[in-house]
Amino acid sequence: MLKRIISALVGIPVVLILIRYGGVPLQLFLLVLFTVAFFEYSRLAEYMNIKIKFWEGLLGGVFILLWSWEYATSVLQTLIILWVYLMLYFIIMQDIENSLSIISATIFGLLYLSVPLSMFLIMRKFDPNGYWCTMVMVGTWAFDSTAYFVGRKFGRHKLASVLSPLKSWEGFIGGLLATIVVTFLFLSDFRGILIGLLLGLGVQAGDLFESLLKREANVKDSGNIIPGHGGVLDRFDGFLVGVVFVFPLIRFIVGGVW
Repeated sequence: MLKRIISALVGIPVVLILIRYGGVPLQLFLLVLFTVAFFEYSRLAEYMNIKIKFWEGLLGGVFILLWSWEYATSVLQTLIILWVYLMLYFIIMQDIENSLSIISATIFGLLYLSVPLSMFLIMRKFDPNGYWCTMVMVGTWAFDSTAYFVGRKFGRHKLASVLSPLKSWEGFIGGLLATIVVTFLFLSDFRGILIGLLLGLGVQAGDLFESLLKREANVKDSGNIIPGHGGVLDRFDGFLVGVVFVFPLIRFIVGGVW
């Protein structure tokens, strides 16, 4: 518990400063985040006896993140499609046996990790002072922390015992309410409530999905790089899906300029 608290006290201000500053520092941080997360994903796949093309997937994600800052969503979508087809070619040329599973696992990991991070970068590019990005990040932390402590104290009814026996409905409801309160403080009308609702649902979905991967791989954590939290995937699993849930709505709210 102490390690968990210390990591949060150190990590939270750093992330908030990077969001506030934006630009190249945030881009580099997300590139490092993607690199470590993709390595953890590839190791989980290895534990499941699933082969992936690590370097092709890693380079594809880096490529998407670098270009998303400059060219936003329209060109980003084209680049994703282009890179996917290039990967298909390279993978098939190198490994015909089990090509479908290799292609599927590699491309899924690439998109699962790089697309949400690229959305976050795009959101920050058109986000004066990092207001919306800060709301999403703080809302995610509010869900994770509240769900954890409420679940430990009051959790009685299992949310998804097959995937994660410690997660409870009480923790989920507590986390969801905390996220709605946080986003409402940022945007004090119905839109803030809706963003909080979508973000909370997305964070829980991302958490459960990573639990599925770990259960299949038969490991407790995706890594050990963050003391008290495990790996990057363990810390940012909910954020990855939560961003996808709220990105279209926030884009609509600010006028669809990106």
